[in-house]
Amino acid sequence: MPPRPLIQKGVAELEKLFDQKRDDPNFLKILIAELAERTVPRAQELKRRAIQAAGTNPKTTPQHRNGIRNEDATAAAVAPAVRVMATPLQQVTIEPPSQPEKEPTPAASRSLLQRPPITNNAADVLSTWTAMEVLSPPSFRKPEDLAGGDRSRIAQLDKPDLPWESGGERSRPNQKLYYQIILGSVDMEAAVSALLQVYTDSRTERPSARGEAVLATIMVDREGRPVEADAVAISSFGWGMPVALAGHLRDLGTWSQIERRLTEELGQRVVAEDDEGRPKPLTRNAIEAAYRWLVAKIGIDSRFTKAPVFAVRSYQYFRLQDPPESILLNSFFLEDLARAQALAADGKATGNFNRYIGATKPKARRNLMTDNRAIADALEPAKFPLGSWPGAGRHPLAMLQQCVVNLGLHDLKTDGIVAVNGPPGTGKTTLLRDVVAAIVTKRAELLCSFSDPKDAFSPSGQKLKRGNSFIHLYKLHDKLRGHEIIVASSNNKAVENVSAELPGMGAIAADATELRYFKTVSDALLARDSWGVIAAVLGNARNRNDFRQTSGGMRMSASSAICSRQAATRS
Repeated sequence: MPPRPLIQKGVAELEKLFDQKRDDPNFLKILIAELAERTVPRAQELKRRAIQAAGTNPKTTPQHRNGIRNEDATAAAVAPAVRVMATPLQQVTIEPPSQPEKEPTPAASRSLLQRPPITNNAADVLSTWTAMEVLSPPSFRKPEDLAGGDRSRIAQLDKPDLPWESGGERSRPNQKLYYQIILGSVDMEAAVSALLQVYTDSRTERPSARGEAVLATIMVDREGRPVEADAVAISSFGWGMPVALAGHLRDLGTWSQIERRLTEELGQRVVAEDDEGRPKPLTRNAIEAAYRWLVAKIGIDSRFTKAPVFAVRSYQYFRLQDPPESILLNSFFLEDLARAQALAADGKATGNFNRYIGATKPKARRNLMTDNRAIADALEPAKFPLGSWPGAGRHPLAMLQQCVVNLGLHDLKTDGIVAVNGPPGTGKTTLLRDVVAAIVTKRAELLCSFSDPKDAFSPSGQKLKRGNSFIHLYKLHDKLRGHEIIVASSNNKAVENVSAELPGMGAIAADATELRYFKTVSDALLARDSWGVIAAVLGNARNRNDFRQTSGGMRMSASSAICSRQAATRS
């Protein structure tokens, strides 16, 4: 019986050894031989990963060597069942396997996937980040997941008539009806499984891939006519998966350029004008043809995709001219990453941008936990802001909280980044309130510098017509701008913890009875008792749409009231 040098090792120890020696072919051979004698699922999963790392196919390895079973041999690397050849915007070609003239080493069989050297070059960092986002699509398990769980918003496309045909459907009161046609989807489990045949995932806890990712969408009105602007949207994952399968990871960083070309070409295919120059309603044949064209264009194997079978009913407030936002197909960050890539390429990257990606290193680091001089500098009286948040109980900030506020306001006057780390409940939101209070106070100082309030505004040259009157719009003075604050996060709830709480009555002291700022407007926006308009919850599409509807309706009411007063004054 062949020796088993790893027989005394538990699976957890073997996993650690695998992570350390995954590039050692001799170790992988011994590891696979050992795992072949074990039957627990965790050991079998590790064996699969080890075989992938060795670059072999256990089902087709023909030889039996050194006591290793045929299905576990690692010395002979054979051709994969198919060879995928693709470049961006070209169709994938599936070719039959070809037998190698001699047995290549595991390293040679994965020569296309050699890891490039790691650098802090801005272009490489952004390209890598973009590649990760391209292959991280939102997914759904049921159609109603794309409609906030509302099954009534799902319109089937496999019925004799499309939803907008034969008279169409009625919209909801005060809403305009649109349809977002789901132009096919990608089976995430099958797609990720294929990717893992090429790229090994060495993480112990690997997230599971379930459901489907939308391939593309087409936005049409209640008559089935494509909307004028941004009628189509395309998933980065559908394009990126065949590119990644072909080993062209660097090409994933070009998604922003590819997306523009793809959406333009798909838009031209789905928009056909009638004699009056209006887009024609889409037919079933047009939808199916667009789907087939897209699948062929991006080169994704049809075994990973599913044809269009439903659309999502979307509604927009009737006063708004724009269609609703498209269903989220891609990462939030892709558009910003494209802008960042353009700035970096043109040499126009900001200081904060370079700091964030690590291209610019800080000149010095000071640890407030151990450096008493740094604490003394941060707590200089001159660095304290003139205003603080009137919180419940009017408790002052803790020492380190005050240090963060002082340093943030003093050291970040032009640019810079301050990182504050801490688990939940340690006062991060509390110190942010003091930052907000300090910025509002600073703007109040500048407002006081105007001898006449109207000097803070200047005509913009724009006006709105309301009835028989016009409302003239004004610009804010430049020195009053730049005091805005954006609270951003990848988690909507984290943002709401700040922006939704700030205007609430519970956020201020009970004795701050005179602290009221457009309370009526704030109550309407938040749908609860508040003290003033100081923040709004935006973030996801639903929050933004609710804000537009509420604030839009209030603007219309205010405009009508102004026009009525002007008319009464003239009469």
